[in-house]
Amino acid sequence: MCTGTFADGRSSVTEGLPQRILTLLDQTESPVISHAEAASYAGDALAQLLAAGILRETSRAEEIARPARFGPGPEMIVRKTSQGLFGVADEDDYFEPVRLTEDDVRQYEIALDHLADGIRKENDIAGDGFRNDGGLIHLGRKAIQGLGETDVYLSLPNDRDDAVLARCQRLLGGGRKESVVLVMPRFPQLSTESNRILQSNGIILLALSGAMLT
Repeated sequence: MCTGTFADGRSSVTEGLPQRILTLLDQTESPVISHAEAASYAGDALAQLLAAGILRETSRAEEIARPARFGPGPEMIVRKTSQGLFGVADEDDYFEPVRLTEDDVRQYEIALDHLADGIRKENDIAGDGFRNDGGLIHLGRKAIQGLGETDVYLSLPNDRDDAVLARCQRLLGGGRKESVVLVMPRFPQLSTESNRILQSNGIILLALSGAMLT
């Protein structure tokens, strides 16, 4: 399975398919990835992610980038006909229709519940179930050196640093006394003052590394 392990967020990670998945989740709510892109990564990462349920097929794409075998050109609209699938131009970029395959229009969504289970397993986090509370996903509790038993949350997406800070403020609500760990695909570039405030209130930010296959 490929999910993610805690990292310091500052080291360079060569992007494979697992890290690409984490990057998409970090930047976009409910992203999809095309089969062509997913299958372009070396190794059997796509097969492993499908077997683990982290990727699963979703509805066929209605518009795609021009497949590489046809050479450079504009994006194309997908048309299903009695003769099969074809890629056609929009009204501004005419070209002869080209025959497509199922793989050309196949795409995958990311199953956050399976991803959360995988992160729990890889990091020995005690928890189960799934609830996405406005971008905060409670993974469970983990014994962390120097902190003891600590609640761990996953934050997605994190395309804006102010959204990350708003989630941290929610975690600080309710008179919380113990530390909490907030994990995300990348380490946010927060100001020194913001980091100081979070640390002083027991919010520990950690990045996930997707560069591991077992």
